[in-house]
Amino acid sequence: MPSASEVYAAREKNRIYIPRDRYLSEEAEKKAMAEKIERMELEADSKDKKNLEETERSLVDLEERQKQANATIKEKELSSQQEYLKLKARYEALQRSQRNLMGEDLGLLSSKELESLERQLDSSLKLIRSTRTQFMLDQLSKLQRKTFSQLQEEKSSLLQEKIYLTKVIFIYKDMNNENVEMICSKFVEHL
Repeated sequence: MPSASEVYAAREKNRIYIPRDRYLSEEAEKKAMAEKIERMELEADSKDKKNLEETERSLVDLEERQKQANATIKEKELSSQQEYLKLKARYEALQRSQRNLMGEDLGLLSSKELESLERQLDSSLKLIRSTRTQFMLDQLSKLQRKTFSQLQEEKSSLLQEKIYLTKVIFIYKDMNNENVEMICSKFVEHL
């Protein structure tokens, strides 16, 4: 192994000599840079770990929300299906009731159901008759008012005519015309 003085001489000869201060400075910079790189790697690893943990928590939270959403959807589907079945049963019951009211499918009914249907029909018939009677009474009332109004107009018109004729009779009487007086007296008798 060459001695330090030989190494130093060889460096100077090949012009690769670096002064000691510069060498120490560069070595310190290299060491500082290596430490900085190591710190940056540790920070990057730490950030990656933190991001990974956050991502995992987000995924777990997202999976939980998805499970809740799926459960809610299933509940709503079940509720909708139950509501549909209820409405379908109600619709079928109404159709059956309508057919029964029309006198169809009565052989399937029990005695109690037939009595109930009869009471329902009686009640409906009473309501229909009541409505029809009220309608007829309203029509009769309108007709009476109209007839009364027409009679009042006719009576007024006849009264006006009678007044006019009475005036004419008195005018002729004043004229002392015997024929006119006789005609007028016959006319007044008819009134």
